[in-house]
Amino acid sequence: MKSLGELLTPHHGIQLFMQHYDDDRISPFVEAVLEYCRGVEEKDFNDTGKMSLGEAWLDDRTAPLLPTHMRPNADNITSNSTTSNTAHMRHLNADLPHAREYEERLTARDLRRHLRERRFNHEHMKDADRRLIHIANPSPCHMLTLTETATEHQAPAIRDLLGQFVMFQTSMEVRLSTEGYCVYQLRNHFPYFAFQDTKPKVEGKPESGKSNRNRWTDLSFLDPTNEPDTYGMYQARSSFTVCGSDNTRWIAYNLEDTSFDPDREIGDDERDEYQRRDQISMGKFDANMPFTDAREYYLAISLVKVKHARNEIQRVIGRVEASFRNHMTCCPFSTASPTEQLAIKKWNEPMLELLTMLIQDIGEKVDCWDNFKESDIDYFNDQKVTLPSKVIEHIERMKIELDDVYRELRSFGKKLSYFRDSCKELAFQLQYRLSLQGGNNSDFTILIISPVVVVSSVFAIDTSEFPFKRNALSFSWSVFAVGLLLWLLLRLKGGWLAQQGWWEKLLRRSRTVRRRRDSSIVAVHEGEPSVLRRRNTHADFSRDRG
Repeated sequence: MKSLGELLTPHHGIQLFMQHYDDDRISPFVEAVLEYCRGVEEKDFNDTGKMSLGEAWLDDRTAPLLPTHMRPNADNITSNSTTSNTAHMRHLNADLPHAREYEERLTARDLRRHLRERRFNHEHMKDADRRLIHIANPSPCHMLTLTETATEHQAPAIRDLLGQFVMFQTSMEVRLSTEGYCVYQLRNHFPYFAFQDTKPKVEGKPESGKSNRNRWTDLSFLDPTNEPDTYGMYQARSSFTVCGSDNTRWIAYNLEDTSFDPDREIGDDERDEYQRRDQISMGKFDANMPFTDAREYYLAISLVKVKHARNEIQRVIGRVEASFRNHMTCCPFSTASPTEQLAIKKWNEPMLELLTMLIQDIGEKVDCWDNFKESDIDYFNDQKVTLPSKVIEHIERMKIELDDVYRELRSFGKKLSYFRDSCKELAFQLQYRLSLQGGNNSDFTILIISPVVVVSSVFAIDTSEFPFKRNALSFSWSVFAVGLLLWLLLRLKGGWLAQQGWWEKLLRRSRTVRRRRDSSIVAVHEGEPSVLRRRNTHADFSRDRG
């Protein structure tokens, strides 16, 4: 008898994995992933062309027999010279955990073969307590591989990873399971805008429909001397998740779009006899000196990603600021000719769209960090002191450095908001100038063209009952008379009637007189002091009679 997996097509298998069994409705995340993986088949794993789409990297390590802080040389720590000052701490004299050997660049078929091997209690290989999975430009076959090889307690993390990646979602949070097998998830989904000097040739992309969007934004309008698509920005996706059951057994998944940047491809020089570059960290860390703490690794990768995004958006903002200064300072609107005003309008409209897009993107990232600090940052405080003091200090430094980078992003957002407000004011000025020009054009049409049209229509009537002869002289005088009448009407509309002061005063006076007439306050008799008293009421009349 065939199993359920053999009866289902790969596409239906992905749907079964992504959709909750107790919910018949398909969520937008599930729809997006299914659209991304549309048409995937088992035979694709034997297709050389489809196996060339995307590339994977896998690194497995065995947890040390003793915790790091119990080793005799745990305080002998330094940082890798190939990384920044935020690189993780290296325990030089500690034995490196054993690793399973893999090729540097893996196809989807290779990755599936390796992930199908037993992770623990394998007959010939060491346990893979700590596993790193990096997939650049994931194809439908890569996504099918992740859904087929995920264990039950990893399934929620994989669902979230695939959905957030396809939908360009931004999030940074910690999730802890409350039922069943105790599992934690450290999520960091971080799409960003990458500046590009030329439009990337992204071919073979599997996405379409709802998961497909215009990810290239042409920025050549910032410099009028440039040709279209001279340079622009590309929206890249990046989704990173750490999932595990304790601090020694965890998996880090990383899906990243690098198709626009050929320098990000995994090269043959990524590994030698001394080191192996960690592809999730963009080569900044050495996989042969691995992180053992999941929280430290999560913060380190989060810092690498936000710094990379900060650098990319800074390049975009530099071009935007230069263009803004050039148009607002070097080419002031007040002295611009009508032709120059149209050119400014042509620049201002896409500029407003770009600024709105950037402000929204930066705002989402800053809000995610603020929520993370408010709700989840305590998860990274080692209150029971289960880690070496150096690692704890490193985690604290990374939290401070992350806050500094997000503070920079917040300042970028404020600068862009100032640019947007100035561009909005410029748009109002442009609209006012154009409306004035439109008013002048309409006046010209009314005073010059309309009289000629009206008189011509009247003179074209086939009748002899005219008080004057129809000739060139009478035609000219008629045009002049109609034009004069229209001019007087325009003057009346724009001058005397537009002020509307005389009748407003008249209305105010009439309302005042009406109130005084109906008032219950009256003056005393002549000759008496000028004091006001109320009118006699029915109660006063009854009291006087009594």
